Amino acid sequence: MNGNVISITPSYGFIRDSEGISYHFSKKSMAAGYFFGDLQIGSAVEFDVAAGPKGMKANNICVVTAFTAYEINRDDLFILRAGQSLPQDKIFYPQIQVMQSQWYRSPGDAKEELIGIAKTCGANVLTNTQMLKRTFSEGNYKYTMHSFYGEAGVYARKIQLLSETDAEKLNSDNHTYVDDFKVSAVEMAKWLDKQRRGQESGGLLFIFIVFAIIITAGMTFLG
Repeated sequence: MNGNVISITPSYGFIRDSEGISYHFSKKSMAAGYFFGDLQIGSAVEFDVAAGPKGMKANNICVVTAFTAYEINRDDLFILRAGQSLPQDKIFYPQIQVMQSQWYRSPGDAKEELIGIAKTCGANVLTNTQMLKRTFSEGNYKYTMHSFYGEAGVYARKIQLLSETDAEKLNSDNHTYVDDFKVSAVEMAKWLDKQRRGQESGGLLFIFIVFAIIITAGMTFLG
């Protein structure tokens, strides 16, 4: 069986095979001539599978010659506040895009919009996120609105592949994916900025308030 080390501590770790199944291992799991200290996150290994008391485990682990590649998890989305960073086994592509949601009464709605748009663009991480608040007014009426801010980007996990061709193809596909993300993210950021400027100028908010008043008055009249 072939796989990659996905996590490791001073005494044990986990290996994931090509089908996404994880196997536990310990210092005693190494094959003769191979050493636990030679393993690191992303190491390519060959191993035997056995049933253990806590599930499937890896035995007779051998470190194999491999080629470095980077794997993008396209179904994930890390949300990191200012000062937080990605785990050490992740690398961050330099193409990032600042994004800020429209203004919403509910902080949850603001956050949900930005997360949804980031995912649609292909981002799998939002860094330096923060919730912004602003007081709007219409005549004597004042109210607080919320907007969610973040820097959208793409991260990847370093892995080792046995085939140089496969490693080169994966890395090439990643660059194409990141380039496509950047194009989409720029357009979506522009759209968000336009919508938000309309809100901040009072136009959209005024229409929203008037529409709400009309609906409320209509319901009162029908009642």
